[in-house]
Amino acid sequence: VRKLVGVSHRQAVAEAALELCGADGAAVDERTAEPIHQFLLTRCLSIAGGTTQILLSLVGERVLGLPREP
Repeated sequence: VRKLVGVSHRQAVAEAALELCGADGAAVDERTAEPIHQFLLTRCLSIAGGTTQILLSLVGERVLGLPREP
């Protein structure tokens, strides 16, 4: 559960930071390098350790006691 919430939060923060860069966010320079890096990194985090969909299925089965998906 922590991974699901944490990754979603980090992605939202990275997206907001990149949006604050405006059109300059499309080019890498000193000011935009870190927001661009964080944006791309958070995309990898949603895959590493299990995709979000797989983790949601596990939470449903193990925490909520729902039946397995066919």
